[in-house]
Amino acid sequence: YIYIYYAMAVIHIVGAGALGLLKAHYLTKSNYKVVLILKDSTSLKRFVDNKNTIKLTTLHRQKKEGPAAVETFQNQVSGITLSPSDASTPVSISKLVVATKAGEVSDVLERALPFMTPGCQILLVQNGISAVYRRVHASFLARSEIRELGIQLNLAVVTHGAYIDPNTSYHVVHSGMGSLCIQRVDPSCPTLEDPRQEQGGEGGGEEDGEGRKGTKCDDCSSSTALAQAVVAAEGLGARMSSSYREFLFAAEAKLAGNAVINPLTAIFNCRNGDLLRTPSATLLFHSLASEVATIIAAASTAAGETPVEKEAYAQSLSASVFKILEITAANRTSMLQDILARRKTEIDFLTGHVLTLAKEKGVKAPISQQLFDFVKAKEELGALDDIYQ
Repeated sequence: YIYIYYAMAVIHIVGAGALGLLKAHYLTKSNYKVVLILKDSTSLKRFVDNKNTIKLTTLHRQKKEGPAAVETFQNQVSGITLSPSDASTPVSISKLVVATKAGEVSDVLERALPFMTPGCQILLVQNGISAVYRRVHASFLARSEIRELGIQLNLAVVTHGAYIDPNTSYHVVHSGMGSLCIQRVDPSCPTLEDPRQEQGGEGGGEEDGEGRKGTKCDDCSSSTALAQAVVAAEGLGARMSSSYREFLFAAEAKLAGNAVINPLTAIFNCRNGDLLRTPSATLLFHSLASEVATIIAAASTAAGETPVEKEAYAQSLSASVFKILEITAANRTSMLQDILARRKTEIDFLTGHVLTLAKEKGVKAPISQQLFDFVKAKEELGALDDIYQ
């Protein structure tokens, strides 16, 4: 086969989990040149031993009477690491998709920094994208040397269902067809709720209150070449948001769903749909959804200013949580999978962020606080070597 790659720089993808492999597969399938950045030399060797192959199973296209479709691409994705001692380290990175867990993003960007070109285009696709952005801004984007680099930052709200097949290396199962809603943001703003974000970057470049001047995003309403490539890739269902408010609602609706469904399923060790199978679980689900939606609406710049507008926005968020639960009823959340595998969860970026918003707006969050504490306790107990012996 002869593959003709689009005339653009290499797209580097960090993260060999479900989302990273999903994007690597579909971008490669659409003839973009993709390089997968592995965690370390051991991971790289395992990928090379696997013949640089990403295997994709698409369950969402499966017919009831037929088997799942399986697509395999060999030798289409190169693998490297960011280790300075590794000869495979890239010379430069101009387009970077970060598809790691939320807590790993800041570290990934630090490791990639020496290889970033001026104007480097970055796409973040994590759960809890609002909390991720706050942390990345504080630890990375706000620094003078980063501002001078002129990074072009895109964020995506992802609704695809995907998981790694535990029995096969680098095999991702695309279990539910979703979408990516992409928005270019102003990296000089400290939060996504900053009103200047909605102005398309017109407020960028102003001092931040501490005498530091940010790098103005001259046209945050336009898409970058990286975002355009992701949108063009068949199978990802990606699109640019029609407005900043649309993106913000998508991000806040997903946060609401994650902050309600994930901790409950992690604590009760159940599938998503099980939360509506008993009266007690159903009551807890609805109570938590109402609490989380009220908090997010109180903090959102997309919710309006009057109490009536805030209440209507909260009801829309609550409805979206219920819709997410219906669509993903048969799924196990990533938080439950992390707990069962005794890994650190993303609770800090989900329920933890809701608690941060509640504190900032003076809104009580008793249920969220209890669930946060429960999940943190399960994390800590799971880290003990002898806890299940």
